[in-house]
Amino acid sequence: MHRREDVVFTPVVRGQPGHDAPLLLHCHPGIADQKLILFLHGFGGRRYRTWGYLPGFLFEDCPDASVALYDYRSGSRALMPSSAIDLRDLARELADIIRDANFTRVVLIGHSMGGILAKAVVKELLESGSRCADDVPTIRRIAGVVLIATPQAGSLWVPPVLGAMTRNFRVLRTHSRFVSDLTETFRNRIDTSGRRANDPLYEVSIPTFGVIGLRDTLVDRLSSSLDLLRNQVKNVRATHKSIVKPKSRQDGAYAWILAKIQECFAAAYAGDAACRIDERVVQANRWSPSPRRQRLSIDSQKQLVWIDDPGREED
Repeated sequence: MHRREDVVFTPVVRGQPGHDAPLLLHCHPGIADQKLILFLHGFGGRRYRTWGYLPGFLFEDCPDASVALYDYRSGSRALMPSSAIDLRDLARELADIIRDANFTRVVLIGHSMGGILAKAVVKELLESGSRCADDVPTIRRIAGVVLIATPQAGSLWVPPVLGAMTRNFRVLRTHSRFVSDLTETFRNRIDTSGRRANDPLYEVSIPTFGVIGLRDTLVDRLSSSLDLLRNQVKNVRATHKSIVKPKSRQDGAYAWILAKIQECFAAAYAGDAACRIDERVVQANRWSPSPRRQRLSIDSQKQLVWIDDPGREED
């Protein structure tokens, strides 16, 4: 990770220090490392080219947060087997970066396949059980996820023949094993609404949002809004590429994305003194076994006994 302090958001160009680093971090001078907006581009994307003005707008409108842009080889840059890295390995790299950094509230923004990578990072943090220097599970640092034109169920434009050619295509094909596993994890273990933090059925609460392009011909609406409630989704009149390139702060979904990021940042961090909890106790209470499932089982047995009671009078 290469750190750069900016008064004005300025992309790092070829030849400048940090250009080839996997993660470039743009920080406001004198601002503590607490809040981070992390951008993950999609298939065939580039660190800066994918997003247009979006990172700069957020850098200016969130003066107490830093902006980071991750780059990885995909599309034409990953045609050679030696240049491509499996998405699982990229997720592990990002998970370690988040664990070792000082940021306590991280919002992941992924476009297209970058959204799949964002979900893979969450899954890696959840399953690895890694803990930060403050002994809080790293997963607690993920304050929110914004999926922009993300094929959560895969994309119909990837034919089976392409699905067998490269690692990227195998991930992007419809109902691939990779995206199916991510869906199962988010559906069964994560509260994506952000409103049921204490629900024993979920291990963690991470507000998740989706932005859908009404003119997107690469990702269909069902795939991009999968398992998201209506108030977690924003529909905009944009194509697959233009959806992440707002020309102004009034363009597309920018104002909505900004509001959701600010909501995520407003939530307390589990490692703060006022919120300090014994995470191991929480997990034991949630999964040994689920109190809700126990209650449903008992209620079902009572129902059966009541129905089969031979002494019960008929109405």
